[in-house]
Amino acid sequence: MKSINYLYINSMIFYWECGMPKWCDIELYNKDSGGIDSAEDMLEMAEFLGYRLVSFAGFREWSPVFLEYKTLASSYGLDYVSRIDIIGTTVSEIKFYLKKYRKKVELIVAHPRNIQTARFCARDRRIDAIHFNYEYEFYDITQLKLMYHNEKFIELSIRPLLKSFYGKDFKKTLMAYVSIAKLIRITNVSLIMTSGATRKKEMKDPRSILSLWRLLTNKNFINYMPYRIYVERIINRIEQNREKLSGRYILPGVHLADSHEEN
Repeated sequence: MKSINYLYINSMIFYWECGMPKWCDIELYNKDSGGIDSAEDMLEMAEFLGYRLVSFAGFREWSPVFLEYKTLASSYGLDYVSRIDIIGTTVSEIKFYLKKYRKKVELIVAHPRNIQTARFCARDRRIDAIHFNYEYEFYDITQLKLMYHNEKFIELSIRPLLKSFYGKDFKKTLMAYVSIAKLIRITNVSLIMTSGATRKKEMKDPRSILSLWRLLTNKNFINYMPYRIYVERIINRIEQNREKLSGRYILPGVHLADSHEEN
């Protein structure tokens, strides 16, 4: 009876966390952006796995292909988000890309390579998310507190962890992920987990990603927050960015009325 109750409670937790309007995977790579499979294959798999919002990562600049992705994604019932990744070793380099592309794409994810650029990315509000790289040691509590206070997301890709599973570096990689998960809970910084998939067979369904997050946080960890809240936050950020790109955005919750709204 106890085991049945446990399974029931656990399934209800999954239902609560999975029962959301839009599951998203915003870090997929197709053959145009460093992956192996075509965009169509990746989008088809995303629809099959139950995702509703997706993005292809790996682009360093805006591309007309983003418009094609939106049309193709729509045919699978998916909402596509235009995204660029900024990889910078200097603050001036990052500023250049921000000035050039902030008003052209719906999502900007930074990949800092040293502590100076990491701190800058945590402060600059033009950046939406910072990609976690376990090989760097500047993802400390100071970094995450800065990200929290400036409303940044931390992007946590599961691919490096799964890729290292049978290698000699698995323990080191796992501990890095456990440590960052602990800091995320302590600082309450917003999180978005991604598959980082480069081919469709690497893509994971939402429940698998959720299970890994609950494992990393030991599910009862202090300040545990339902993952669905994180997803709602990133969707709200994307919608806000779209408002800004449309020219109708003024302040959070305040936008210019359409002509049909005025009548």
